[in-house]
Amino acid sequence: MTLATQKYERPAHSALSEFAPENRFYANQRRVEVDQINMNLAQTEEWRFCPSCHHMQNLAKAPDVHATCPRCGDGMWADAGQRQTLLRFRQAIANSNDTEVRIDDSSEDREPKYYVRQLMADFDPSNIREAWQLPLGGAAFGFEFIRA
Repeated sequence: MTLATQKYERPAHSALSEFAPENRFYANQRRVEVDQINMNLAQTEEWRFCPSCHHMQNLAKAPDVHATCPRCGDGMWADAGQRQTLLRFRQAIANSNDTEVRIDDSSEDREPKYYVRQLMADFDPSNIREAWQLPLGGAAFGFEFIRA
């Protein structure tokens, strides 16, 4: 019996859901189920999140000394529920029998799973280089160029 190893890569935003444990991903005419996370490469980290703005702090890189959010001043910053242990994801592993996971792409038989994901855009307001706004009948559309 010959064991073959295939390596697949995805951009971070796709990998978070496609390579999640017990999810299936599709590649090279195969439907493969992720059954492991490589914990030798993964690292847990303690983070604190503000419930009002997108500010977050990696507690390994900065001491947890603020009574309020350093960005917006929200007092719930210090609440124990705002402190979370996160896993820095590096590698998922899927063990499968090649003859059992092959699919025919002529029919759409994919079974998507959905996850709650939240984009956390945290930046210092002093890093806004330029901003534009187009007023559109009561609603505004705009964008900002952020230096860092």
